[in-house]
Amino acid sequence: MARFWAKYMDDKLLPAAIKVAMSKGEEQKGVIEEIQKQLKTLESELKEKKFFGGESLGFVDIAANTIVWLVVAQEALGMEILTEEKFPVLHGWYQRLVDDAVFKECMPPREQHLSFVKGISMAAISLQTATMAEEVKLFGTWASPFSRRIEVALKLKGVQFEYIEENLSNKSPALLKYNPVHKKIPVLVHNGKPVAESLVILEYIDETWKHNPILPTDPYEKAMARFWAKYMDDKLWPAATKVVVSKGEEQKAVIEEIQEQLKTLESELKEKKFFGGESLGFVDIAANIIVFLLVAQEALGLMEILTEEKFPVLHEWYQRLVDDAVFKECVPPRERHLGFFKARFGSSTASK
Repeated sequence: MARFWAKYMDDKLLPAAIKVAMSKGEEQKGVIEEIQKQLKTLESELKEKKFFGGESLGFVDIAANTIVWLVVAQEALGMEILTEEKFPVLHGWYQRLVDDAVFKECMPPREQHLSFVKGISMAAISLQTATMAEEVKLFGTWASPFSRRIEVALKLKGVQFEYIEENLSNKSPALLKYNPVHKKIPVLVHNGKPVAESLVILEYIDETWKHNPILPTDPYEKAMARFWAKYMDDKLWPAATKVVVSKGEEQKAVIEEIQEQLKTLESELKEKKFFGGESLGFVDIAANIIVFLLVAQEALGLMEILTEEKFPVLHEWYQRLVDDAVFKECVPPRERHLGFFKARFGSSTASK
């Protein structure tokens, strides 16, 4: 039961405590009500005990330091959440917790903690306000890895946007207006100003919304990220599109070419979690071409291209990529994507 209640703190109370500091108005009011229900549940569990652990501070009490963060947020942001009147049992427990000599020694300095909470609250609210005030539109098509790249970047940045699905056999007047040169997707329109070409758009997004950066700040590392993203577009993408329309010996040669390129990418990745280091970055987003490639491999029954045996490092990276919550959200629905490839390329790759 101690494990259960400690997990309750992390799974229920902590996300709500963070959310309350980053919201405002009716949304914040709703989160406070949610937190108070959780506190009521905890008070019912505490009953008349001095601590959740009994007579002395224990496992659940330590995990419940989330409530300290919550009380600091309450003071910093002028909210009433955990009051003596509403939660007399939990309030008494809280006083004993913060008066415990060892626990007190491990608490952040009060003024610094208050300042920190106020800072993140102001930053979150100003970001929401700025984002809501901006007009951001993305013209794309659901099966295109290039427009999907832009979705990933916008969602990583927390930028709200309107997505406009284009029919490339009957392009809209808006698309032709915003990209009169290439007449292609994706196009990002920010406050009426259009930006075209996916890698250019990714850089624009990173420079416009500077939080959660996707490009390195170091000039050399940034140049190398641009190099490898361009490698995806100039080398891997042409081969990936060629493999789905070829057959026989020609297709076999293209697969060998792709595997040479994958070997080059594996050498670059080395032991990093992502091309961007510890988190998903510019090159990883550009490498969504590999998702396209592997869906094509499955849909068209191609020779195995990216296997764990041949490319253990890249295979592991791929699993991390498709398991990333934001990236996963921007991958086309699997069955629809498979159907797209079968319908469009199935006959061209079938043997006579």
